[in-house]
Amino acid sequence: MDRIPYWETWLEPVGACRGFSASISGDGWDVIRYTGGRATARLTYGGRKGEIVVDRLDRQFHAVQRLFHAPRPILGGASLSLPPKPGWLAVQCDGTWTLDVGRDGVAPPASA
Repeated sequence: MDRIPYWETWLEPVGACRGFSASISGDGWDVIRYTGGRATARLTYGGRKGEIVVDRLDRQFHAVQRLFHAPRPILGGASLSLPPKPGWLAVQCDGTWTLDVGRDGVAPPASA
């Protein structure tokens, strides 16, 4: 993972991180807690430019698995496999993003 300059960091309690099992959206970098089970999600990224990375984190918040990487915005969406157990995910990008899990753990279709 890239390092973040000290002037762009802050500490929040672990309980302040948002959790999700069906859908979550954000703008820019975020650490989120996935509370569901094994599933496929649709990831959309409407960033201004640049890449998006989604990593699975361990209990010490170190990246242990790269779940997704795209070098540019993915407006139509892309499929992303979520881990079988609840856990922490780090989203790294410069723009708005959404993760949607459809019914029965299947990614919802891309929007037209």
